[in-house]
Amino acid sequence: MVARMGKRTVPDYLKDKYIKTEIGWIPTTWELVQQGDVAHFINGRAYMKDEWETSGVPVIRLQNLTGSGTEYYYSGLKLPEKNYCHAGDLLYMWSATFGAYIWQGEKAIFHYHIWKVECLEQRLLKQYMFYNLEEITKRMMRQVSGSTMFHITKSGMEKLKIGLPPVEHQKYVIYILDEITTKQNETESKVTASKSLQKSLINQIF
Repeated sequence: MVARMGKRTVPDYLKDKYIKTEIGWIPTTWELVQQGDVAHFINGRAYMKDEWETSGVPVIRLQNLTGSGTEYYYSGLKLPEKNYCHAGDLLYMWSATFGAYIWQGEKAIFHYHIWKVECLEQRLLKQYMFYNLEEITKRMMRQVSGSTMFHITKSGMEKLKIGLPPVEHQKYVIYILDEITTKQNETESKVTASKSLQKSLINQIF
């Protein structure tokens, strides 16, 4: 006999180390929490065309995070501090294009289709939440057909329940996933360089 942990299984002799919850089996040392209890999802601001300017504070739009566009609009409006983001802040794209992003630029304003996610760091580390949101996005996109326009509601994201490990466990998970991400990026760079070299050699031959 086995106890199920999501789609995975654990032997009966480990069953006392897990607890059954509405999202599946989680370790007894974890908490079952709503994301809104450990993180704040802050709405971006929608802009009218006559509010765009050529100087001021840059406004982050979806294409600036996905790499599909490098042009920025600017704003001279004075907004509440919560509407600005700084290097290291966690952002999430929630409409049509989805995904978490750690902002590395200067002080900026984030547009309406982006949330800034502020974590209660004593319970939820920002980098752990980044990986958590990326996993949520992957699961969500597997359930949506390619032609379907889709967006997530703020209240839905706040009410979504997750298993939350202790902070020390989160640090270990972050370390492992950072290592995997680094190796993956190195591999992708090597593949890109190999393809470029192959193309160059073919052009020289023909």
